[in-house]
Amino acid sequence: MAVLSLVTVACGSTPTPALPSQSSPPHGLCALADLATTAGRLQGAGGQIVGFLVLANSSDRPCALLGFPELEIAADGVVVGEPRQASEAPRPVLLPALGPPPMAEGARRGQATVRFLFGNWCRPQPPAELVIKLGLPESSERATLRAPLVSPPRCDDPGAPPSLSVWPFEVVEP
Repeated sequence: MAVLSLVTVACGSTPTPALPSQSSPPHGLCALADLATTAGRLQGAGGQIVGFLVLANSSDRPCALLGFPELEIAADGVVVGEPRQASEAPRPVLLPALGPPPMAEGARRGQATVRFLFGNWCRPQPPAELVIKLGLPESSERATLRAPLVSPPRCDDPGAPPSLSVWPFEVVEP
């Protein structure tokens, strides 16, 4: 289903269809209820934690993800910083209908991922798990996932809050 917008000329002439923009998805946007989601394994890298979420479309129609996810991470009840968006430009991600179920081991073809980087944990006790709240752009709904944490990220700046960087939705290519 293509999205078509109308442009009206000031002289009162008949509206003419505008071409769909390059960023318009060919299908409707995914709703949170359309997605099966799981947290992937967390890994340490350079004193930080690299994590990802795997998303699959569980609805009977293809749908698209656009832009950056809304992501909130809490460790031991402490919200991990304001998410910073990675500098990558987001691309539309099309998920096929009735995609394969997501698995923590990694994403498969026809699924999408959300990567994040968590750093600067300066509290005395290491958290046992991360509580991750995922939302889609322009939606107030959130899905809550839990991911066990083997070791916390390194404390690089005791005066600064924990940090969080988030990448745009990414499709798993064949």
